[in-house]
Amino acid sequence: MLNKMNRLSLLLVAILILTIIIFAFKNKTKQDPSIRMQTGIVVSDLEKSFEFYTKVVGMTKVGTFHVDPDMATDAGLTDHKAIDIIDLKLTDEPGKPEYKITKIQEVKGSVINSFQPGNRYITIFVNDLKPYIKRLKEHNISLWNSKRLNFGEGGVLIFNDPDGGMIEIQGPSVK
Repeated sequence: MLNKMNRLSLLLVAILILTIIIFAFKNKTKQDPSIRMQTGIVVSDLEKSFEFYTKVVGMTKVGTFHVDPDMATDAGLTDHKAIDIIDLKLTDEPGKPEYKITKIQEVKGSVINSFQPGNRYITIFVNDLKPYIKRLKEHNISLWNSKRLNFGEGGVLIFNDPDGGMIEIQGPSVK
């Protein structure tokens, strides 16, 4: 009798666990594939930043657009200042993040401190750091961490964009 009770209890527990698992998978939230992410930064020199992000970081241009002063004002973006934007990506795969470099007419200056408020720091994860090291050397870009590229199992390159924003590229250890 006790053996039958143990088997019955075990069966009931198994059914309960199976029900929980089925319920969890059935009600799992699915991510909407149409959701995309774009990040934008304001730059002081659009052409200089475009050259940097394409030739040094390895991004490709996927589009450009211009917002005239009236539209920028109506949209609440600027006070009668035009905006020019270049849309960049690291890969041509659909749905991957986009990085917009933006120049606002008549806005001058450069960020000196990468750690002030605002979007001044990006991290990019790659499978091979060697092409990035080569491009950084070709364009005489100094690394913050030139004395140590490897940290544990991974490698990291840290440097500035033309306006002082920090870029960190992480990948496998550099040999």
